[in-house]
Amino acid sequence: MKTTPFFQQWLIDEVNSIEGFVCQASFSESALAIHDIPQLNPDLVLVDLGLGDSNLGGVRCMLHIKLLLPEMKFMVITSHSDDELVFEALKSGANAYMLKSDVPFRLPDALAEIMEGGAPMSPEIALKVIRSFHQPPESSGTPTIDTREAQILGLIAKGFLNKENQGTIRYQ
Repeated sequence: MKTTPFFQQWLIDEVNSIEGFVCQASFSESALAIHDIPQLNPDLVLVDLGLGDSNLGGVRCMLHIKLLLPEMKFMVITSHSDDELVFEALKSGANAYMLKSDVPFRLPDALAEIMEGGAPMSPEIALKVIRSFHQPPESSGTPTIDTREAQILGLIAKGFLNKENQGTIRYQ
């Protein structure tokens, strides 16, 4: 879903009403943003993942700008909460991820937080990030040990100390 002109104008007005913030420009296509943002060199870029012709338009836009301005801060403001898009955006340089439904309630605090070095996220997105760390790592199979390692583990399990094992266990 692309940003509607109504939401885009509302967001510009909101940003401009927050002390210390001014919207320098607004873009509805990623190609224009990629061209103009490096010249403007703002402190922060608000990005909709639906920018451009595909859902990854905003992600590609961030990647292009990040190559030119590695320290640029990006706040994703979007309706997309699909796991793949969320993590693709975060991997591509997003410092914050806000769902449009949360923006009216959190925008001033979120903008202040990101400028102070924080990473504001909508609660739903923060939960996705936390859950991603709770996933067991993918394994390539059960680890195996050789016969000698099994023998050594067996002796250790029986309570043998290293000194007592010197005659029993020979290191090669």
